[in-house]
Amino acid sequence: MADVRISLEWILGVPQERAQRYIEYGLGQMKLEVEHRKSVLDADNPDPDQQFLIEYLQAWIDEQRFHFLTTVDLGSWSGITTRAMAEEAGCLDFYNWVYTPFSAATHATWQHVGRFNVKTCTNPLHRYHRVPADEDFSLDFTYPDLAAKYLAQTFEKFDAATNVHIDLPSSAQTYYDAMTKEFAGEESE
Repeated sequence: MADVRISLEWILGVPQERAQRYIEYGLGQMKLEVEHRKSVLDADNPDPDQQFLIEYLQAWIDEQRFHFLTTVDLGSWSGITTRAMAEEAGCLDFYNWVYTPFSAATHATWQHVGRFNVKTCTNPLHRYHRVPADEDFSLDFTYPDLAAKYLAQTFEKFDAATNVHIDLPSSAQTYYDAMTKEFAGEESE
């Protein structure tokens, strides 16, 4: 959700150009996936399910832009880093406080793995080295709560940029109401 919010806010800065970039990059990535799938398809004995999937994905690309006109870009869709996008979109604090920590978990970088997926060996003869750990964490609603909150913030940014006004509770409020009913023992609608 953090990446979605930053990307959307950045796109909304110059919507025509940046939305087109976003779409073209995605189509190029799909074209690349199709080519990867084709490369492992057995020409003498093709798997009908894989063949169908390839044809389906190819048609999906072609209905938006002919695949032979679609460019595959192996870089970033925006051409800049997520941090630079956040700076340009005016949400650098969100990037620093939300995106960076969640990115560490998503991409299994040391600042996450070192705290949550290793523990210190208790044998002093081993010099207290670190060993892999897969802790059984208790159920925690912090992350679904944060996802609902960030989704609501994303919708608010979109609504403000496009002058959309919807008189319904936010996604976060709907989630919180459902969770409250669930834990109060009431039936969810």
